[in-house]
Amino acid sequence: MNTRETWEFYEWRRRLVNQCKPNAAHYTLVEMEKFFEKFCLITQNVDGLHARAGSKNVLEIYGNMWKGRCTRCGRMSTYQKHLLEVCHPTVYVATLYAHTLFSLENR
Repeated sequence: MNTRETWEFYEWRRRLVNQCKPNAAHYTLVEMEKFFEKFCLITQNVDGLHARAGSKNVLEIYGNMWKGRCTRCGRMSTYQKHLLEVCHPTVYVATLYAHTLFSLENR
């Protein structure tokens, strides 16, 4: 697996998704969560739009494209540039993986 190409692919996807906004279905689920005491939203989406809409108890079964994990120490961050600076400043992007099922399965 070419880690640099994978990371570039997720950067491209993040730029596209960053332009998206939660829709009516996302907001309806936020309201359902307020209504039901023990509500857990289980999603296969990796885009983070449920959280952006306001959902609190979200289980992302395929991961989240807005998170990254350092392959050297396992540290995870929701802001990849910060992870590069804090974790291993001299390490290239190729040592990081997007936190998605595809990336995690193919390490």
